Formats: sequence, structure tokens, C-alpha cells
Amino acid sequence: FDAVKFATYLNGPEDLMRLMKLVTGHRRLPMSVMGMGALGRLSRLTLAKLGSLLNYGFIGDSNAPGQWPAPRLKELLSEL
Repeated sequence: FDAVKFATYLNGPEDLMRLMKLVTGHRRLPMSVMGMGALGRLSRLTLAKLGSLLNYGFIGDSNAPGQWPAPRLKELLSEL
């Protein structure tokens, strides 16, 4: 199983839109796409809903800006 991972800092809503287009566009390989920063949490939910795989949450301390605590991420993704 091959996949490509894109994790990038989001400077604004335009960057999130670019990632949304990336996830929903023509793909040759499965993708894990996520943003970091102030829009990181929103991006992780939105992009997962659009088909991004391998979403990351944390247990203990976050290691990237915009991550959700793992239990909360699981809860929110199950509600989408």
C-alpha cells in the first residue's frame, strides 16, 4: 500500500482551499493531507471528510500545531 503525505503550515484560508483541491482532485496514490497552525484543527476534520487518510491525534503532548487530542479527534470524526 503506497500513499503520499502532505503536512504543511496554513497561513490562511487560501492555503486550506489549496489542500482541499489537492485531496479532491485526480489522484494517482492515496493521500494523507493535513494542515498545521491556527487552521490546523479545521483542516484535519475537513480534509478527512474529503478523503484524506491517516489523520493524527495526540496522547499526552501535541507534537504539531493544530493537532487534536486523539480521543476528541476520534469522537469528531465519527460524527462527520
